[in-house]
Amino acid sequence: MVADMRRCGMCQLVRPDGTSSGDGELFICDQCNQDAAKFLEIQEGLYGRPESSGAT
Repeated sequence: MVADMRRCGMCQLVRPDGTSSGDGELFICDQCNQDAAKFLEIQEGLYGRPESSGAT
């Protein structure tokens, strides 16, 4: 295994590319990030963009 490969917090596969949380504790691979973006695109196509609740 290559030293810079990490286990994805979503798919649990060991991958070299992705993003980490600010503290580096959570790693999400590029494929899961792409899957999430596609899911949100489909969801918005079906239901529209979520409206702001006005809460701050």
